[in-house]
Amino acid sequence: MISNLSRPNTNLGTRILILLLLSLSLNSYCQGHESRVEIAAFPNPTEGIFTIKSEIPFSELETLLVTDLNGRVIHGFTMESSRHSLEFDFRNHPAGEYFVHLLFKNSTERVRIQKID
Repeated sequence: MISNLSRPNTNLGTRILILLLLSLSLNSYCQGHESRVEIAAFPNPTEGIFTIKSEIPFSELETLLVTDLNGRVIHGFTMESSRHSLEFDFRNHPAGEYFVHLLFKNSTERVRIQKID
């Protein structure tokens, strides 16, 4: 389970760089890749604890970002896991919609999560 994730540096320059890299990755994915990685999030909507499952092991993941609908980075981290699923604890986050961005070495995927109370 992933809980109590550390917040990335809230320095505006760092946040802009992360969003630019994410944008570039999404653009290159849309232009150069025809196949998609199967990603599932469940339960969705969630009251706080949810699982992200991928057909590609998370060891292939370069970065995972969680953003709100306005693009603000809530959490950002890298991981070294050969598992195909990760559990998140969002019970301390307000209700709303979030995106989990998965930046793999050869593709980028995004999953929309709805947090309910």
